[in-house]
Amino acid sequence: MMLFRHAKSNRPPLQRQQLLGALLTAILLTAILLLISGCSQQPHSKQTAITSSAVAGTSTSTEIAALEAEIEKTPNNAELHYKLGLAYIVDAEKTKSRRSRELAIKNFRQVLKLVPGNIATLKLLYNVYYEDIVAGDESRQVLFSSLIALTAATNVYAQDQLDNEGFYVGGGLVSLNIPEVSEPKNYFLQAGYAFGNGFSAEAAYSDSYSDGTETAFDVDVDTSASTKAIYAAYRSTGPFYWKAKLGYLDAEFTASASGFSVSASESDTSYGVGAGYAFGAGSVELEYTTTGDKVDWDLITLGYKHQF
Repeated sequence: MMLFRHAKSNRPPLQRQQLLGALLTAILLTAILLLISGCSQQPHSKQTAITSSAVAGTSTSTEIAALEAEIEKTPNNAELHYKLGLAYIVDAEKTKSRRSRELAIKNFRQVLKLVPGNIATLKLLYNVYYEDIVAGDESRQVLFSSLIALTAATNVYAQDQLDNEGFYVGGGLVSLNIPEVSEPKNYFLQAGYAFGNGFSAEAAYSDSYSDGTETAFDVDVDTSASTKAIYAAYRSTGPFYWKAKLGYLDAEFTASASGFSVSASESDTSYGVGAGYAFGAGSVELEYTTTGDKVDWDLITLGYKHQF
């Protein structure tokens, strides 16, 4: 009976670990690049009143021309589209120009393509459409309703998860894969702290609620296993999200027969990937976790997490 693997198995050396390590590295790098990109292009989130005072003391036409020239150089700059939309709104109020109002809407919609769910832009569009409906433009009614739905669908989950900080707890079931051993059935508990922007630190514990059984030399042997682990984790935003984690795991295996028992323990690096679905303060997560060659265990977990 092999409890922990200290020698290489017949499978290609480290093939599974190398593939999973490469996948985890790619996911973490993608998360970092997305965060950097989002920070560099996201418009200011503060509310901006739709009044001519937004550009008081400047020529609106001059500002519009300058912003359009900059956008020609960097067409995917959300900040510039946001500022140009504001300038067109001011021009529309001064000149009562329908064209300026439409160009403002066009630029605000472009911001939402580049930075989905941006709060300041959604509020500006909300105000524009609402004013048009009050003025009797019924063609805006469908767009107005769609904008409300867009705000609820994109902003609630994305903004709440990005800004969410605090403790969370969870638990569920574990499917263990231990080489050459009849695996017991385990449960797991976890607790962690979310720092915001998707990053968190968490600890997990699992233990057997039903022993595995195998026969050695005509003697029935009961097997149980427990794990303790700590991880640095990242979760993406949205109701459906992915997760990546990297940390350290301590594993203990126990075999019992005829009133006697023997245990062995080992520690190793651990990493995993998973996916989840969030609803309110709760979420359901499915994860695959593995370890280095010293422990050589695989864990598939399905559980519930509650954020405080």
